[in-house]
Amino acid sequence: MDTKSNYYDYFEPFCKWQSGEISNTLRVHLQGFQRDQINVQVKFGKILIEGEREYVLEGTSATRWKRFSKEIPLERREYKLCNMKTKFEAGVLSIILPKKVHKADQLGLSKLVSTLNVTRTTVEVMLAVSMGLAVGAYGTYKLIFPN
Repeated sequence: MDTKSNYYDYFEPFCKWQSGEISNTLRVHLQGFQRDQINVQVKFGKILIEGEREYVLEGTSATRWKRFSKEIPLERREYKLCNMKTKFEAGVLSIILPKKVHKADQLGLSKLVSTLNVTRTTVEVMLAVSMGLAVGAYGTYKLIFPN
């Protein structure tokens, strides 16, 4: 490819996060692009999205290229990056990032936090105190009734 004769128009694609209970989705608007003109990869805890396509400048016969490159930093501990999925429909690239299930979430703390309208730390402290009381009560019971 002769790069001296190519004219590149760089642009920043519109991106929007959509939060879900089991995954978060990044939607990248890429009107005029085809799937084979877009590359998505994960590198060093970041999603790298790149693309370019040829187009003819309106009112002329001049050929130009639209090009973009977007880096999205991720919290590795939050997502199962090996299970990431992408789909491209109607000019919108969707990158689906499944969330990791934390032990606290397996215990149903997320529901308890939202129900009680308190912070996660408060619920964890409450659970720790409750467990401590339960262990203390059991120890006291065993001291009083050793058999």
